[in-house]
Amino acid sequence: MWTHVPSANCSSPAYSFEPSGKIGNQLSEYVHLLCLHQQFSINVGLHPKMWNKLRIIFPHLSLPIMTEGCIRHLSQRKKTLAEIRTELSRGLSASSLLGGTPCDPFRFWNCRQHWRKDLTFSEPFQVASVMRTAHLIQQWQWLHPVALRNREITLVTAHVRRSDFTYTLNRRNYGQLMPPVYYQNAFHYFRERYANPLFMVITEPAERQWCRDNLAKYTNDVLVVDDNNEEAEDLALIASFKHIIYSHGTFGFWGILLSHARTVVYPEKSGNPAENRYSMHQFFDHIRHNATLNHGVNFVTVRQT
Repeated sequence: MWTHVPSANCSSPAYSFEPSGKIGNQLSEYVHLLCLHQQFSINVGLHPKMWNKLRIIFPHLSLPIMTEGCIRHLSQRKKTLAEIRTELSRGLSASSLLGGTPCDPFRFWNCRQHWRKDLTFSEPFQVASVMRTAHLIQQWQWLHPVALRNREITLVTAHVRRSDFTYTLNRRNYGQLMPPVYYQNAFHYFRERYANPLFMVITEPAERQWCRDNLAKYTNDVLVVDDNNEEAEDLALIASFKHIIYSHGTFGFWGILLSHARTVVYPEKSGNPAENRYSMHQFFDHIRHNATLNHGVNFVTVRQT
């Protein structure tokens, strides 16, 4: 499938990213390269490590690969998006291996027609998501009374981002991790609108017990997904849902962007005027009431407290 993937042209100035972070970060890096290539017609290439990570999941990547020889000759620089655009507006004169993980949700959204095909999940991932969902529903049904088993259900996924994300929130004064009441308010939103919602909670392994204790303990319609699949499989699962509850982070954000979601629930602005609005939440605010931007997706806010 990948035998004829082209190599990037090393004879002219080019940009590439030193891949860092997990899959959400690397998707951000990939799409920034793709959008820069489309906007400025510059030479770009994928770091071999990024290509190796993404190609199994997304077999239609269109960007060429930087050879190891090319990579060794690139000067590594960490630049802000503003610095990159300023440099490109003057014309790219030197190659750079960019560091950091810039995340510009407005750019991702505005150039989505360029990356949609590139970031189509492979057929094995799509099939696996369908089978996994069916298995999780069966698991839930056997845990509950017979009366619940044959009801038509509405599937909703909630991505709970916790653990080390406290550092990011504190560093930029974005407030705190979402408390249990935020997720309960999000669940309530769907319970009011659908007779039999089933909430599948996806989180990192270290936070599953927190989710069981705080979100699933006293209700029959919340299932904490704990089948220990890989992060790419979790991303594909989130992207397969029509209704998504979002907290923080690039992983859940990309789950939304890669989906064909009908409803996205996210936190409304806190009452603390000293806090900054988290960038992804701010982005959702911007497109929420704009029919030319939201493409039929219903963006809904619920209280954090």
